[in-house]
Amino acid sequence: MALLRALIGVLFIAAAAAIVVTVVLASNRRRGFLRTLYRLRRLLLAITRDGRHPVAVERDGG
Repeated sequence: MALLRALIGVLFIAAAAAIVVTVVLASNRRRGFLRTLYRLRRLLLAITRDGRHPVAVERDGG
């Protein structure tokens, strides 16, 4: 079970990294780039803190 949870976490991190690379390549604006990095950092912190996706954490109420 823990292995499955870790694998899912890694997949979410990989997906987030792919999204960031796509956004950075599509947009050369510095402000948009920094905002994207900030959102990615918040997303990764939310995932790694609880080991679940942030949407699931919000849905479970905590």
